[in-house]
Amino acid sequence: MNLPILNSISYGLYAIGVKAPDGRPSASIVNALMQVTADPACVAVCVNHKNYTNECIKNNGLFTVSVFSMDATLLQIASLGFKSGRDNDKLAGQKYRLDGDGLPVFEENICTWFKCKAVSSTEAATHTIFIAQVTDTADVTAGQPLTYDYYRTVIKGKASQNAPHL
Repeated sequence: MNLPILNSISYGLYAIGVKAPDGRPSASIVNALMQVTADPACVAVCVNHKNYTNECIKNNGLFTVSVFSMDATLLQIASLGFKSGRDNDKLAGQKYRLDGDGLPVFEENICTWFKCKAVSSTEAATHTIFIAQVTDTADVTAGQPLTYDYYRTVIKGKASQNAPHL
């Protein structure tokens, strides 16, 4: 079977911002996110079972989505993706603000952002698929969204087989 052909599916690259049970903000990177309904506006996002972000969403149901722009850097993405928020301050060095619920919204190299409340979930083999209603959005968008293909082929980012699970 030629599984690399699945790379032809269009993906973006997103920072999922959460509030940890101890109240501190954290975030992780996902590429599997899509709009599933327009009214009400809902999205589906897949988060690895081992990711601290998964645990945080299950804990309070709220998260933000910051849509990376083509200006995003490997360092910015790697700092959110290659270490665990359980033991690290993944937001150190990032430009972000906290919304009224204490969720991080990134302010550098993003096109836009929106906030979600999980309304249901389904467990897949390695990931939880959260269905979430969009509850708030940015007023404007700017720039071009970063695609996962551009990240892999131009920025040259790829998950290390030895990277810690988030």
